[in-house]
Amino acid sequence: MPRLRLTARTVEAARPPATGRLELFDEGLPGFCIRITANDRRTACVFYRIGSRLRRATLGTLPPLTLADARELAREALRQAALGHDPASARREAREELTFVAEIRRIAERGEVEETEEIEFGRKYTVPGQLRGPAGVAQVLTVWIQETGQQDVRLVTVRPRWP
Repeated sequence: MPRLRLTARTVEAARPPATGRLELFDEGLPGFCIRITANDRRTACVFYRIGSRLRRATLGTLPPLTLADARELAREALRQAALGHDPASARREAREELTFVAEIRRIAERGEVEETEEIEFGRKYTVPGQLRGPAGVAQVLTVWIQETGQQDVRLVTVRPRWP
């Protein structure tokens, strides 16, 4: 794990390893590093601790991310970690939430929505589905609300579907 003063020139000049990955750590910002893979992909990362656990947050790929931008993202991640928040978990949760919203939209576009209704503060989707539990499989209707001007969709209720 070489430690050096990372500059745009040193990052560009670094040769990729034959196999595996090379991590170049920055002298000026503890925990900040550039990972270079055998196929020459350069990724900015920051290592930090939450309690006694060492964690790594991937900040992005160089380019399009610049080294200066990556350093600023690393500083922010280290600030969050110092406050007890886990930047990698927050980013993962945001990504999963976006996937969930995209899935609801995809269901709506495919016509699997039983009912769509405009309500006073947005749009309501009623989606048929199944819920598995210890007693078996129950047919359910889930109701989702997308508020006007918002990207996310909220689960409002799951209710039994009666024949």
